[in-house]
Amino acid sequence: MKNIIYYLTENAARFPDKAAYHFLSDDIDIENTIYYKDLLETCKNLAAIFYSKDFVGKRVLLIYKDTLQFIEAFLACQYAGVIPVPVYFPSNKRQFAKVAEIIRDADINTILSSSDMDTSFMKSMFENYDLNQASWLLTDINISGASNSLIEPTQNSTAFIQYTSGTTGNAKGVVVSAESLIHNQGLIKSCFKCTDQSKILSWLPFQHDMGLIGNILHTVYVGCTCYIMTPSQFIQKPLRWLTAISKYKISHSGGPNFAYDLCVEKIDSGEIKHLDFSFWLVAYNGAEPVRANTINRFAEKFNSAGFRQGTFYPCYGLAEATLLVSGKRDHEFPRCISINMDFTSEGKLLIRPENSDGKLAISSGKVLEGMNVKIIVPETRKEAGENELGEICINGESVTKGYWNKKGNEIFYEIDNKLFLRTGDMGYLHNDELFVHSRLKEMVIIRGRNYYLNDIEETLHSLDIADEFHSMVAFGYLLEKEEGLVIAVEMKRKINADETYTATVIDIDNAITSAFGITPFDIIITYPFSIPRTTSGKIRRSKCFDHYNNNAFEILKSKRSLVNSSPVIDRKKDIMDELAGNSNYQSVRSYLLCIIDSTTAIIHQPSFSDSVKLTEIGIDSLKSMELVNTINKDLKINISVSSLLQQNTFCELIETIENMLWLKHGQKIEKGITI
Repeated sequence: MKNIIYYLTENAARFPDKAAYHFLSDDIDIENTIYYKDLLETCKNLAAIFYSKDFVGKRVLLIYKDTLQFIEAFLACQYAGVIPVPVYFPSNKRQFAKVAEIIRDADINTILSSSDMDTSFMKSMFENYDLNQASWLLTDINISGASNSLIEPTQNSTAFIQYTSGTTGNAKGVVVSAESLIHNQGLIKSCFKCTDQSKILSWLPFQHDMGLIGNILHTVYVGCTCYIMTPSQFIQKPLRWLTAISKYKISHSGGPNFAYDLCVEKIDSGEIKHLDFSFWLVAYNGAEPVRANTINRFAEKFNSAGFRQGTFYPCYGLAEATLLVSGKRDHEFPRCISINMDFTSEGKLLIRPENSDGKLAISSGKVLEGMNVKIIVPETRKEAGENELGEICINGESVTKGYWNKKGNEIFYEIDNKLFLRTGDMGYLHNDELFVHSRLKEMVIIRGRNYYLNDIEETLHSLDIADEFHSMVAFGYLLEKEEGLVIAVEMKRKINADETYTATVIDIDNAITSAFGITPFDIIITYPFSIPRTTSGKIRRSKCFDHYNNNAFEILKSKRSLVNSSPVIDRKKDIMDELAGNSNYQSVRSYLLCIIDSTTAIIHQPSFSDSVKLTEIGIDSLKSMELVNTINKDLKINISVSSLLQQNTFCELIETIENMLWLKHGQKIEKGITI
């Protein structure tokens, strides 16, 4: 069976003096290059060392700062039949603990690194995390001493163990087989049409699936050239990424949603005139799900530089499938449909006409050959129909058999005598294309109903004030009796005017209540980069919960502070006495303002007009019931919740109460009159 070393050897023979990788400086100049023949030679030298130290068949941890040294060590492991376990270079105590957890879970005895590793860091790792049994090998020094002249590649059924980035919990080691790796490389090539003439640019973390498999290893697989930046080079100055694409006539480069959003926000229009994207053929977007707003904003802003909307290539994949699952398309532009923000009671989507006010959903393309996707409804475990939401489950040659050292029964469904991996992602099929909707666990259940956090975030993105947000996240929070919704918003800049933050909280609160009929338990305004993220930039919802629960957010303003400071009108008895004798519009209005403040715990908004909808001031379905119960008990009348929801405006509720009180009082005074 062919493995990645077969392709490295073949391409080193075909293109010995061709650059395999160029490494870029902060100024986007090429500061280092390795050619195919030299890459193979270094790989063989290191493999000889691994043979001499009896590493064959064993798991070794790879911790590197330098991308080239990592690539050489990783490929040498492939050559020698060693199983590499790549991890991010840890830079703080939390990351140290994560690496230590992986070392213990994977039962690592050897750590591969380089001489730029701080010795104090090594000492800390050994002493603080009980790792004294692990030995270190620095692969950039003393690699001579073992002859590579007679070395032949050693095949190992396991190519490497890929630990997940941990967005939803503790990291788990995905066991990637050599067979799955090569199969998925073929899928990537068939989808993105990379050839030996292509130029790839990667700023993605080199230790993780999209950067490692989709860029670094795919370069070796097709025999092309890859230009490499570091993630920090991109994050610090997004213009570097686009400048490099323009300067080196890159054909293939991409990243998650946030990368494109960051370019839109951080790059001035004056800087765009120096860019040329006419050679950029594939701008893949592998975030889940892909946002229509991201694609539209980026394409519009960089159209003058020659960026074509058809260059965007949304796709779907995950480490558990080696990498790519879907992405193929038979049309020029990414398919976009308009859907209802909610699902019908049968779980079916309501597809709306184009240009309607529904939510825009972007296709992740067709499922690739050799992969089989079924949408399974979690509640019934039955296969979903067209346009029906369910969990994306996959079977195929690229799919993992499970996690290292973990029982895998719970991550598979058996369907038609085949095992389908449960991805934890919710989606649906429409016209044979896969649409990713949200994470299965990324929802809140409020009063027995599911609310998908991605839908809530889409609503926030559509607000007029969204341009002031640096980032945002919605997550669930366990209250005493049920789950509550919390929203955290990073502002782009700190504003001294406190009323601006208050207005932002109120706008968000009203928007969510109006769109979904629920009121957030809390909304917090915080500083940029306060929301917990993985090293690859993905928001960690589970950590957001921990942050909130431990009061770790630095809060500029919150809904809870506004609710708790809301003035409760302590003159209800006087108002009730006034109503008994004179139930006019103004007295009823004063009464309603009083009980809305005191019983519904919504944000006090004295400035709203009487024509405002009740949902727009935070009175959702549950608050409506509380409000009606209080009114009926206080005034001894019988307003129904359904009538309240039908009327829906503050003034209509006032008039209904006024009329009912008039009838009630009138019947007491005019007993003999029949109306």
